[in-house]
Amino acid sequence: MIDIISSSDRVKSYYEIVRETRDEVVFIVGGGILQIPFIDEVYKNGYIPVVFDINSNAPAFKKYYEDKIIKAVISTKAEEECLDFAVQVARQHKPVACATVGTDFSRTVARIASRLNLPGNPYDVALATTNKGIMRTKLSEKGIPQPVFCVVEDFSQFLESIRQMNRDYYVVKPADNMGARGVQLVNKEFSKEELRKIFETAFQYSTDKKVIVEEYIKSYELSADALVVDKKVHITGIADRFILNPPNFIELGHLMPSVLPADLVSAASDIFIRAIEALGIVQGAAKGDIRVRYENDSNGKKVARAYIGEVASRLSGGFMSAYTYPYATGVNLMKLMLDVALGKKDIKVNSQWNFYSCELGLVSKKDGVLKRVENTYDALCVPYIKNVFILREENEKVVKTCNNVSKLGNVISQAPMANLAVKYCKKALSMLKPIYK
Repeated sequence: MIDIISSSDRVKSYYEIVRETRDEVVFIVGGGILQIPFIDEVYKNGYIPVVFDINSNAPAFKKYYEDKIIKAVISTKAEEECLDFAVQVARQHKPVACATVGTDFSRTVARIASRLNLPGNPYDVALATTNKGIMRTKLSEKGIPQPVFCVVEDFSQFLESIRQMNRDYYVVKPADNMGARGVQLVNKEFSKEELRKIFETAFQYSTDKKVIVEEYIKSYELSADALVVDKKVHITGIADRFILNPPNFIELGHLMPSVLPADLVSAASDIFIRAIEALGIVQGAAKGDIRVRYENDSNGKKVARAYIGEVASRLSGGFMSAYTYPYATGVNLMKLMLDVALGKKDIKVNSQWNFYSCELGLVSKKDGVLKRVENTYDALCVPYIKNVFILREENEKVVKTCNNVSKLGNVISQAPMANLAVKYCKKALSMLKPIYK
């Protein structure tokens, strides 16, 4: 017998059924390309993602239909507005977690988590891990090795701090920003007018209108990620960072895992854990930028030393936590991050394989209007290449790359040996040709 369905008995779509059977929501601060793998994981595990992003055309909003996620077109910096929206959502759904990946908006996460009684860090910890001035002060109080520094509020204080520190080179940076915006290397021979321009750039980018001046430590640079569960730190990955283009500090890419000697990597891991504890990160994630080098001890013996560049209470951006670490290890870090955000205790970080993964960024060498980037398919066909990301739209106005957020795109490789991962990543990157109007 054949059942006849009348027009009034409309068959429900798959997404309607899913939406009706789901009630638990996970708040995600940021809807950019670096957050999409985490949003995917949230959805796959049966939760409704609530995604905050001021850009109504954010990658996450383009990928997911409104019957799959709840969209909040709100600035991720607007803590009160995000909190108000989260409270409204909580009246209709059950909140179970709040997190961010690859953004510096841990304060917004902390506000929501605290108000809705979700697992996470206190607001003062989020503040200390987003404001570099507060972070440096707290680390200093706990005796954590780091560059000599000063926090200044005007140009006269800036000049005085340089005079007192009496170093050959300095790093000048905004106290409250991310992505290497406004960060520059300063030589002691710079003129007063050159120094004024550098100070004003950093001051402009600083949301709290404070600037940090710190000694420049010539060394290798590492990037590290960790998950933190009830104060227990689980180091996930440590990668070599490629920092170039002085006087700006642009991370042109990284290699996961690090190929530096084991004692340098171990020194970085140890100081990273100490810094996490010093800053009070008790639940969630942490990322660290760490400088390492060999120094002579009091007996003239060469020993590995590490210094904290910065620590944030989140997983790293730059395609590390969501791409190169999983490619190198087989570990689904986004799933583990979700478990930590949900408050789960039994977290195990076990590598499934041992590969190398390299990421390199495509920079813009000039200001202009980007017509297109050519040869993306050819680059993707290079051996060992996993991803080619173009971050800019056609006919979008772009600027000469001077920080980590003004790149045009990224290439990612996965290979059994480090030299192959780097070699073919460079080859694919060299094939990409930005065409300007």
